[in-house]
Amino acid sequence: MSRVLYGERSRNPLARTVELTEDGLRRGGRTTPRAELNLGAMAEAYLRGCWLGGGGTERPLASLAEGPGIVPVTRVTGTTTPLKVRRAADFAHALGESAVRGCGGADQVAALAARAHAEGVPLWIARRY
Repeated sequence: MSRVLYGERSRNPLARTVELTEDGLRRGGRTTPRAELNLGAMAEAYLRGCWLGGGGTERPLASLAEGPGIVPVTRVTGTTTPLKVRRAADFAHALGESAVRGCGGADQVAALAARAHAEGVPLWIARRY
């Protein structure tokens, strides 16, 4: 069983809670494996103090609500899924730190960004396997 990095609890058994683990992201009854998340793009934006949104837009991490809010999650395909969470800032920090670790650290994230820049493709579109 993998460690929970962010989790929500509810007394309502029908509530759509979010749980981020080392293996993936579970929201409601759906699970997104870690391999389907664009960790490189989210980690690069996170290290610059921003959060990656739809279409490559970015907003400062400080603008995310401490309470309930919507945090966009970018998939490997380049699509972004808005995710309703109860603690938006906590979720974004947990996912950002997890993305940096999943990429191999800040140096590896910088190398991915440099490679995408050299190819002339934004990192949120570039597929990295």
